[in-house]
Amino acid sequence: MSLVIKGQFGLIVDAVREKRPVIHHLTNYVTAGDCANITLCAGASPVMADEAEEVVEISSNADALVLNLGTIAKAKMQAMETAAAAAKNKGIAVVLDPVGVMASKLRLVFALKLLNEGLVTIVRGNYAECLALLEEKAEGRGVDSNGNVTDGLRVAKDAAEKYN
Repeated sequence: MSLVIKGQFGLIVDAVREKRPVIHHLTNYVTAGDCANITLCAGASPVMADEAEEVVEISSNADALVLNLGTIAKAKMQAMETAAAAAKNKGIAVVLDPVGVMASKLRLVFALKLLNEGLVTIVRGNYAECLALLEEKAEGRGVDSNGNVTDGLRVAKDAAEKYN
């Protein structure tokens, strides 16, 4: 980590704690508690809501939306798409965690739909997940990231360029 980033980190943490942003998580049951606790530790305020009837209201009043594909289901996919559209309409950042997209066609097709519709601001994926989003051969059978990561910077740049 460069000294500039280290020097800025304290300022970033202070800014988050001062603002106390609300982060709407549509996450998976495996990580929901961790996501809430990490958000709280960072000085933000988490809200977990994945019921289709409330995601527009929750997302529209949040400062960011996080979509985690870890335990995907059709109802959750609909809620995610609805929440992401509401967030986009309000100019709220949408973070996509494309968990396991290299292991499941359902997940990959859904993630690509969100990306191609311009509903995602930031992708937080590992090497194999990002390769899959670029529709390149990605090794990994679960949420792991196998393979050669020496071209990780290329993958990140290519994904950023492809999906803006």
